[in-house]
Amino acid sequence: MLARALVLWASWPWWPLAALGAPSRDEFRPWVPDEPRPKAFSSHPPMGWSSWYAFGADVDQLRMERTFAKLLNRSVHAGSARSLWDAGYRFANIDDGWQACHAGIDGSFHSAEGKPLVNRSKFPDLRAMTSRARAMGLRPGFYMNNYICAEGSPRGGIGGEMYMRNMRGSVEFLHEYGFEYVKIDSGSVYNDLELWSDLLGAAGSPIAIENCHQGSMEPNATWCPYDLFRTAGDLHSVGLDVELLATALVLNRSRVGCWAYPDTLDAGAPPAMRSQFGAYAIMSAPLILSFDLLDDQKLDQVWDIITNEEVIKVNQNWAGSPGRLLRRWSPHPSSEPLFAWAQPCGASENASGWAYDADRHEVTWRGSCLSWADGASLRPCQGSPTQRWLLRDGRLWQLQPKPLSEIFETASFQELEEGVLRLSRCNASVPSQRWKRSGRCERLCNVQNDLRFREGGCWEITGCSTAEEAEVGVNFGCKALPKTGAGGCAANGAWRFQGSEIRAVMDGKCLQVDLHDGRSVNVGSCNGQPHQQWEVDGQLIRSLLQPGECIDSGIPAPPPETTGRCLSVQVLSLPAETEVGPALGLYDGDVCGVSQPPAHPVRFADEHMFAGDLCVRALRGLPTAFGPLQLWAKPQPEGVAVLLLNRGSEAPMLSAHVGLSELGLAPSRKYRVRDLWARRDLPPVSGNVAMVAASGDSQLLHLSPLASGEEMLV
Repeated sequence: MLARALVLWASWPWWPLAALGAPSRDEFRPWVPDEPRPKAFSSHPPMGWSSWYAFGADVDQLRMERTFAKLLNRSVHAGSARSLWDAGYRFANIDDGWQACHAGIDGSFHSAEGKPLVNRSKFPDLRAMTSRARAMGLRPGFYMNNYICAEGSPRGGIGGEMYMRNMRGSVEFLHEYGFEYVKIDSGSVYNDLELWSDLLGAAGSPIAIENCHQGSMEPNATWCPYDLFRTAGDLHSVGLDVELLATALVLNRSRVGCWAYPDTLDAGAPPAMRSQFGAYAIMSAPLILSFDLLDDQKLDQVWDIITNEEVIKVNQNWAGSPGRLLRRWSPHPSSEPLFAWAQPCGASENASGWAYDADRHEVTWRGSCLSWADGASLRPCQGSPTQRWLLRDGRLWQLQPKPLSEIFETASFQELEEGVLRLSRCNASVPSQRWKRSGRCERLCNVQNDLRFREGGCWEITGCSTAEEAEVGVNFGCKALPKTGAGGCAANGAWRFQGSEIRAVMDGKCLQVDLHDGRSVNVGSCNGQPHQQWEVDGQLIRSLLQPGECIDSGIPAPPPETTGRCLSVQVLSLPAETEVGPALGLYDGDVCGVSQPPAHPVRFADEHMFAGDLCVRALRGLPTAFGPLQLWAKPQPEGVAVLLLNRGSEAPMLSAHVGLSELGLAPSRKYRVRDLWARRDLPPVSGNVAMVAASGDSQLLHLSPLASGEEMLV
């Protein structure tokens, strides 16, 4: 199914290729801001390894030191006498999970002097570990502004005395322990990247800074107080396609010492790894591995990819531009079915002929019916349950294949945000009051909203806050139950039912009715009072303080006869010549937000179907935000590197003829062609170059001009 993505277009700077007849280098000189902090480690995109996707919160000193040894091991891969260190991977970074949760001032993990407090059972001698790494030729890295047992605002607030003490103490800690890289995440309040840069610069020794604010606090022409900046959310959360397009959006801000960074590299199957690694190479992204290098099988299957010297050279070379997404397009053969695509009005092809039959609940186009069985496709009308729709208030809802046995009742929740726990008059027919518990609740369990129209979320303490009256909500999915004895943020979704008390495993606080308003449900220190007493009644959880009131998530229900899913539009403000989207497709995620009006209301008029100001057309192929074909290029000191990505899954092999002029090359000249994945030369070309990529794979070529004498010989 389709995922919804919002991708905005920016003006892309073209690269200079003066030697090949393109404009001069000075004419397109990139931004060169005045950077006060020395950036000794980012004259090229950084290369290294990070612990997060390898070990997560289970990172410890033993695993780190074994990984250090693996980075330098020259006998890892049969037939190769090189190590990852030899290939250029020098940084070795600890991610979240190092801290001694709640051991510091006011439940933080900072000491009274502002120094970070390390979990000594996991890292018994951190100083020895970093010294060992540096002696091996590695550059140890650290992680700050943590998410696990995230710290709230210190006494005095942001900018106050304790805040500044913690900032200075953290910087002193990094220097004292010999770290050369720090990832500044967004899990707490220490988000002032310019202050981090100033303090680190004043401390002396250079430390590379990663801005991990998931697409915010990005640089401009004169401001970049860090060495690399994350362009989107975590890879495992948003996926590679969103990462690539989010990075494409800001590549015109990427430059030497200020590199755009999608996220770490995670080892998948070789085709997927080739695609990700090739894309990172072509956009000058930092090459930071994040999988378990101690897993020989996983490492071996991607070894030839991540140690490919020619591809790494493309990444590390700088010839005036970080690279660019040239175009995306969707080559759909006539054998593929018709789908509903939403595009700017004006193109008349296949835009007329739409109708909605309110009695039959059918959406038709020239005799075919719109189906939600496999996306918004057009199929022969058969009266199928998957071809039934309800048009209501600008939304096309999927009708239930079978009538529901119960009718949803909706309640109005005006004061509190959807998904935040509160009390409402008990009613078992209201889905947002129904809860299912998984696990042994006298010891450990999750509590999940039993919503038939949506993948219900589990109770979680928002932001892992340890404050009194910390909010509890269901807007964050469901975490796996933590291991026995685990606490902190890993346990913020785990609960223990003990008699009439419901305790949070994370910090032992009790679920309670907020006595300030008598309605909000949060957590506080256990005191045995009635506002912390509860009764489980089937799927309802009643308050003993107010027996007629039950815990409610406040998530409103969709129309009762529907599945809760509706059509929505992928918004892609990209040039029309990409031949892609915006596209109408089923939003295969949470229930459509019935409390808000639709962003693109659906209506039918004059045999047309409109989605907001867009017109729906019947076109071949499943609409996708991502191409599926993408053409990327990056200038090299001699010539240009070009990448064809096939992000589709339907066609086994797709090809493209790329004009040399599109690559900034002179079409009348002949060029040497090198296939970087195959590590072999292809016949020279002029005019255009043919490229081909299998489904989910890529082809990466390097084109360089033949000397005049060589041209005579071919």
